[in-house]
Amino acid sequence: MPALLHYEIVTDPTSLHVSTDGVPSVGTVYVIASNSHQASVNWQYIEIEIPTGKDPEHLTENPAAINASISQTGGRVWRVAPSVVREGDSRFRAKDPYDDWVALRGGEALVLKLENIPVSRAEGLVRLSIHERSYGGDAVVAERSGHYTTTLGVTKQTSKAPRNFRAETSLLDADAAAPLVLQWDGPNNLDYWVLDAAGNEVHHAPASRQGPVTQDSYSPFLDAPQRGTTYTLVAAAADAGRPQAGYFLTTTVHALVPEFGSGTRTPWIEGVADKGRVRFSADGVEVQKVQDGNHVPGRVVADSTDVQSVKTVLVRGRGEADGWIDFPASGINVFRGPQQEAGNVTANQADVSSVKTKWVQGRTDSAGWIDFPDTGIEVFHGPNRDLGTVDADTVKSRQVRGRGEADGGIDFPASGVNVFHGPQQEAGTVTAHRADVTGVNTAWVQGRDGGAGWIEFPPAGVNVFQGAGSRQWGTVAAGKADLDDLVTARALVKERLTIQGGLTVGDVLETQEGPSRLIVHGRLEAQDEVHANRGLVVDGDLTVHGDVRPLRNLEVGGTVTASDLTVGGKLTTGGGYALTVHGESVFEEKVNANENLSVRSGGEWILHVSEEKVSVRDAFRVGGESAFHGKVNANDHLSVRSKTAGWILHTADEKVAIQADLRVHGNLHADS
Repeated sequence: MPALLHYEIVTDPTSLHVSTDGVPSVGTVYVIASNSHQASVNWQYIEIEIPTGKDPEHLTENPAAINASISQTGGRVWRVAPSVVREGDSRFRAKDPYDDWVALRGGEALVLKLENIPVSRAEGLVRLSIHERSYGGDAVVAERSGHYTTTLGVTKQTSKAPRNFRAETSLLDADAAAPLVLQWDGPNNLDYWVLDAAGNEVHHAPASRQGPVTQDSYSPFLDAPQRGTTYTLVAAAADAGRPQAGYFLTTTVHALVPEFGSGTRTPWIEGVADKGRVRFSADGVEVQKVQDGNHVPGRVVADSTDVQSVKTVLVRGRGEADGWIDFPASGINVFRGPQQEAGNVTANQADVSSVKTKWVQGRTDSAGWIDFPDTGIEVFHGPNRDLGTVDADTVKSRQVRGRGEADGGIDFPASGVNVFHGPQQEAGTVTAHRADVTGVNTAWVQGRDGGAGWIEFPPAGVNVFQGAGSRQWGTVAAGKADLDDLVTARALVKERLTIQGGLTVGDVLETQEGPSRLIVHGRLEAQDEVHANRGLVVDGDLTVHGDVRPLRNLEVGGTVTASDLTVGGKLTTGGGYALTVHGESVFEEKVNANENLSVRSGGEWILHVSEEKVSVRDAFRVGGESAFHGKVNANDHLSVRSKTAGWILHTADEKVAIQADLRVHGNLHADS
């Protein structure tokens, strides 16, 4: 006779992978026992026996590592949950902790789980034996002294996917023509492509289309890369083509001396033997040497140097008698020979900030020359000190003015320039077609005519006015404004308004940073649905003429009025407010009444729970199986009835009447 329960087996992964060298395989076996009867099946134990060893028919060599557990499907919760205990090394028995019988109702199921199974190494079919001791079911099978046995099977297979994609040597010397050897393991019925970092195909291994599928090792030889490169192994079913490929593995190799086509970024470069460094600072490069364990400024040796700027203590020729240049804080000193005698500067052009000399003259005696008296400079030409002409792109002067006393002038204070006119140096007027300046200090700026708009600069910022009227506000037109604060009498947004921080409207509406949150301090009314993906908090009343659907929390300080109320997480009411449901209520999980629970109809109570007591005012009917683990008292009458035979057992007036067969499986005791 077959077992009373029906068994199915599922594994994770679907086909268990055998362990290989260096690659242990761990899997899980699920045994699902279901009651396909209408009546309950009572079971004392369900035992799984697994074969252990190294052969193809064995599941594992180490059954001690297996973790076994049991769980129930459906909404009913066990009063006392069964557990799984070991019976020897290879048998796992699920049973009641007190060895009592466990009822599995019609249509219910349970799951026996074997986790952390170290799968053995040989491929093959593994047969598991299920031993069940039970009774009941639709045929009302009596309790058996032995057990039923069911045999189920699982398979162990070698992985059908490629694995272990790697380089034989990850660091290669391309200058020495070292080859790159890429290796992987996988079934021979797949096409394999190797792609470089740019997606170019560098190797193709076609699938084998004859004979059985075998696990092969691949190791093609490729040219070594010039720098660090990540290679991708693409595997696909034969003739599938790379666009439909199903497996991608990557590995990275490095060049001993990398070569880059477009530069590299690094804070510094250090030598291998001498540890000298080239450091990249914010303003250029620094050459450093090692001294007393620290990196200090070092020496640059080169045949030619082309730089924008050089900082050094001195510059001199290669010989001791050569001229040299010293750089004191005041400028430069030109010397010659070892005695530091003043030397000559010979140049086609000199561009310096300061020169100290008695006079300066052109190369010939008739050339113009400049003398430097205490009062400033005097420009002459020829040998007779005739006044000469100054022709220059730039002139530095404290003041420039016209030849007459009433002419305008320009003064050059530290802050810039002052334009004035007349002997009293009254402020003058600057007239120009265009001015390109870094800063302008002025009381106001206006267009060219009196009707043009103008800008005033008070301490608080800027004021924009119209040209017409007296200080009438003007309009600022711009493509974009980036402000810390905006204070305005009214605002019109013609397109989308996006607020990245918070939004506060008086003390009525508020948003906050962090998780999405809307706080309404008054009454919130909506004519349609209100959706809140995270939280909806209303300090006052919430009135919605459509649906309220917060996916998480709903907190309302006042009254909730809605056509439908759907709360995906928790429903929170407080402050003396109640939740009133005028229609049918369905609770999918546990309902806790921490104090009183009352069920009423028409204003009168039917069922009441208070002080750990359950009171039923009307008839008490149980439609399914009932279990009473303590004493059951019937203070008046107790009747057991059947839908077809009428009453079976009846107690009344201290008598017990039985209108059916009386079966006693144990001893029957009677005091009289």
